[in-house]
Amino acid sequence: MKSGLRPAFLFKMQEWTNKIIKQAEALANSLLLAEGMNLVDITYRHERGRWILALFIDKEGGVAIEDCVAISREFGDLLDIKDIIPGPYSLEVSSPGLDRPLKRIEDFNRFKEQKVRIKTGPLVEGRRHFKGILLGYQDGIVRVEVEDTVYDIPYGSIEKARLAI
Repeated sequence: MKSGLRPAFLFKMQEWTNKIIKQAEALANSLLLAEGMNLVDITYRHERGRWILALFIDKEGGVAIEDCVAISREFGDLLDIKDIIPGPYSLEVSSPGLDRPLKRIEDFNRFKEQKVRIKTGPLVEGRRHFKGILLGYQDGIVRVEVEDTVYDIPYGSIEKARLAI
């Protein structure tokens, strides 16, 4: 195999999975909105020889197992009708858990005063990893206090953000 083929293949694979995620996300958001829930995160990954589409859902007061079962059935039927995923896959629907990802701008104000872990792409004030208390979001900046120092992190430079247990 030529060395240039592998990166091209991986790029095409990433394009393909991103397309599936985008289509599934649009379907999930419509369904969840109608059910009074919201989508926290969605992933589509290859694991142990099979493809898995995973939805992480939430609602005011928290998600119960019954909610996950109901959404799994409804969303599974919707995916079958729309046929956006070629080939076999497994569908997983669950709550985001205690270390939930923070994806939307609203999350950074909703979970203000909570412990968080944030990873940035570019260096922010000389670092990429922050673990501290979330102070909120305003005007494109996420503020976090780490050991008595407040950092202003541009929202666009955040790669990952999660609540810390």
